Amino acid sequence: MRCYRFELGRSGYLELEGRYASGTPVNDANTATSPAYFVTDARIGASDLRLGRVVVAPFLGVNNLFDTRYNTSVVVNAFGGRFYEPGPGRALYVGAQVRLAVASEPEARLQ
Repeated sequence: MRCYRFELGRSGYLELEGRYASGTPVNDANTATSPAYFVTDARIGASDLRLGRVVVAPFLGVNNLFDTRYNTSVVVNAFGGRFYEPGPGRALYVGAQVRLAVASEPEARLQ
């Protein structure tokens, strides 16, 4: 797994993560294999946006950015050739971390 983080301006960021898995034999005879795959995830967000005493860190992400077809796991020697358990497709998520600033933090400001 490889993860890259790029800073965007004063408080923004972009994160890219890539996961690679090589082909995996799924039976003892090595006559069937789950293919290799590479999956990319992305996340963009901001940190420490201040609104008075409230500190907000919103983010938006996409898992399996390129909607890659892959197997998340295999059942070795499964009956009837049902070795493969497919991975999820593209998924979008959004969220935010919200907290109150403590008195010792610098004066709150909107960045």
